[in-house]
Formats: sequence, C-alpha cells, structure tokens
Amino acid sequence: MNNYGISGSTVSNNSNPMSERYINMDNGADLITVFTGFNDFSRNVPLGNSYDTTNNTYYGALDVLLKGLVQKFPNKKIGLISMYAFSQYPVNNQFGIPDYAYVNAEIDVCNRYKVKHLNLYEMDSMNLATDGSKYRAFQNHLNNQGHEHLATIIESFIKGM
Repeated sequence: MNNYGISGSTVSNNSNPMSERYINMDNGADLITVFTGFNDFSRNVPLGNSYDTTNNTYYGALDVLLKGLVQKFPNKKIGLISMYAFSQYPVNNQFGIPDYAYVNAEIDVCNRYKVKHLNLYEMDSMNLATDGSKYRAFQNHLNNQGHEHLATIIESFIKGM
C-alpha cells in the first residue's frame, strides 16, 4: 500500500497538486482512492466549469486528475472521496462559492470518467456541526473516534468497488 497524501495538498495547481503528482504513482496499483475537496475549497481555488481541462480551476483539475488516473490505471478500481460537511449550513469561500459546489463538481467529473464517488458531504453522521459533532477534534479535523467512523465508511466503500 502506498500513501501519496500530502497535508494541505489540493487537486488544483494551488499546493502540491494531486493533478500533477498522480503521474509518479506506482504503476502496479490495483486500487486508487483520492480524498479531496476541502483544501481546494478552503484555499479559494476557483470552481470553474465542466468544460475546464487545466488544473487552474477545481473542475479542470478534477478533469486532469481523473482522466489521467483512468488512462494510467485502465481496468483498475478508482474511487474519489468527497469532503464531509463541517457546518450546519453551506459555507461560502471568498468567491462566494458554497462548499457543496465543489462536491457537485466531483460528482459531475466522476460520472464523466465512470469513477466511483463516496459523498461524505451528504452523510449526516459525518457532518461535524450536527450528528457528527462528536467526531470534531479542532477546526475541521476529526478526532480519533471520527477517524474510526470514517475508516468504517471508507472500508465499506472500497469493498463495494
């Protein structure tokens, strides 16, 4: 198992871009999961639109990443995991874009490339402001119990791929 995650990384070209780093992943992978969304949203990466194909926007970076993963790992299991909600009501970034718009972009691009998507944003048990508040450690991070809960959800997702 290889972990290519980097704290604070974005899909876009903002910070240690996943949309560029996937190229260096081990070619022998049988299963690939990407957990994304929050850093691009919180770092005010422009959302863009479904026609974007460069990593300057979130939509475009998702296109670059997922298209690249599908080409690099044909016939392998690829899944994308969205951010969880951290507020009872949608939060906007400095561009006035709500957090769920980034999740919707993921759904759109995942559908385009037939990549499985785990939508944590819509799971009440993962909303850190409501049912999942017991899982909040600090800011928008999970405590140990939250990580255990998340692991159970992700394990089920992977088994279903």
